[in-house]
This record gives sequence, structure tokens and C-alpha cells, in this order.
Amino acid sequence: MAATRTRKPGKASRKSAKSQKKSARKAPPAPAKAAARKGGAVPKAAKKTPRAKPARAARPAKRKGAVSGAPAPGRARAKAPSTTPSRRAAAKAPPEARAKAPKRAAKAPPRKPVRRPPPRRPAAPEPAPSAEKAVPLPAPAPEPVPPPAPEAAPITPPGLETGGGPAPEPATPAPTPMPAPGDEAPGFALPADDGTTVDLAGLRGRKVVLYFYPKDDTPGCTREAQAFTRLRAEFETRGAAVFGVSRDSGESHCRFRDKYGLAVRLLSDADHTVAERFGVWQLKRGPSGTHMGTVRSTFLVDEAGRVSRVWSPVKVDGHAEDVLAAL
Repeated sequence: MAATRTRKPGKASRKSAKSQKKSARKAPPAPAKAAARKGGAVPKAAKKTPRAKPARAARPAKRKGAVSGAPAPGRARAKAPSTTPSRRAAAKAPPEARAKAPKRAAKAPPRKPVRRPPPRRPAAPEPAPSAEKAVPLPAPAPEPVPPPAPEAAPITPPGLETGGGPAPEPATPAPTPMPAPGDEAPGFALPADDGTTVDLAGLRGRKVVLYFYPKDDTPGCTREAQAFTRLRAEFETRGAAVFGVSRDSGESHCRFRDKYGLAVRLLSDADHTVAERFGVWQLKRGPSGTHMGTVRSTFLVDEAGRVSRVWSPVKVDGHAEDVLAAL
């Protein structure tokens, strides 16, 4: 803590110091000094008598709260001029100056004591289950369940009123049986790749080789058409006309003919009507499943319009030579 400054001694202490100095001046001189003034010898004993020392001025009493080691009243430092005006000066000052005079800082309100929440007590342990048997509570009454709706009767296809098991898939129409040798060949009139129409009835008196194939420009069908083209001259020598039949259009036949230089005439059976009459439109199985298509087959029709020979199904390699040998 910084040392507090002591105030100057009051008037009473100053008067007591001055009176002590005056009394010291009025005291009678020492006997040695008096004898010297008169011219007598100074006795030895008078030399040893000490001179009376003047009394020290009484120190002012310390104030309560004064710190030891504070400077003496005479040596006290001058106070720095206070910046706040005194009450008298403030009363004498004009009202404008009073308004400008700074007010004393208001005392801060005392702080409210912080209330701390009481410490939580540990939860009491749950009581151990008693050894007595627990009384079972009555079970709630079951809610009424509505009766099930009557199931609709399954629709049974006609002809399957009796018997169980899953319903069979719709049956494919049974293919028309192929004409056997000796039967009359079904008649037809189909457009050819050259723009003409070929009628089987107009070919009476001449042998006809009629081969059915699945599709233009496929590997097996191309080899078969090339084989009949290669042997065309020999078929004509023996009096037989060769025709190829498929579902492809006339434009597809023209591209197929021009690409491979085919010499046989190609007929277009777009709605597979003629294929059904000859019994070659059947259910086929392939990588993508079962489907209806043309089974590769060949028919030899004689001059009377009757079927003389049937090849079904056909293996491409060597088939044209077999048909030529049957003429």
C-alpha cells in the first residue's frame, strides 16, 4: 500500500514550540561564563559542567491509520492542485458553470451474492424385488375381428371345369399338315423379284421345284440359293423350274439377288399364307425362345400338279444335288 501523506501540525503545536524556544533564551547563564565575563579564573569543575540542551519541540501525535516512515510535517510535499472544484467555489460559480461541473461518480450497487444450487443427493437404490408372487393383471378384452370378405370365385376357362393345377398357356394353332407325295399341291399366285406374278396353275405340264427358306441374306439361305443357281442349267435341261419362297418383300429379294448374283426367281409370301398351306409355318425354338417361323423345306411338283417328293427339314450342304438327282 502506498504511504499516506501527513498533514502539517496545527496551531497549538506551533505555539508550544515557540514558547519552549523563548524560555531557553531567558535561562540564567552558566557560572563558568559569568566568571569569565568578570575576569576571574574559571574553575575546573565549571568546565566539566555540560551545557543545558534546549528542549525539543514536541512531535505531533500520529493519526490513526498513518504509516510509519512517512515524511515529517515540515518536509511534507506540496499537494497537487485538485481538478475538482470545492463546494464553496461551486456555490459561488454561476449556474452555467454549475451545470458543467462534473458530478461525483455514483457508487456502484452492492453485488448480490451468487446462490449456488444445493449439491445433488445420490438417487436411492431401487428396492430389490420381493420374494412374494406378483399378482397378474387382468388381460385386456380382445377387439372384435370383422368377418373376412367372401373371396371372388376364380374364373375357369371353358373346358377346364374339373381338375386342378395352373391354367395352361393358350395353345398355338395346329399347323396344317404337309401334303404327302401323291397329294395335289396347293395352288398359289405370288409376286417375283423381277416384278412378274408366278401362278402354279399356269405351270401345268412342267416340273416345279419349290423350296421354302426363312430369310434373305442369312448364311444358310445364301448357300442354298447359290447351290440352286449353280445347277440352274441342269434343272432346265431336265425340264424343271426352280423357285425360292420366303416372307421377305420384293425389294429385299432384289438386294439379295443383286448382292450374290442369283439366277433363281424369288417369290414373296409376306403373310405366310402359302407357307401355311404347305405346312411349313410351324413353332420353332431358338436362343430367344419359341416363335412361329418357316421350316426349311423343298417340294417337287410333277407335270400334273401333284406332289411327287418332300424334303423337310433340309440340310443345306448337298441338298441341291439331291433334288436334281430325284428328277
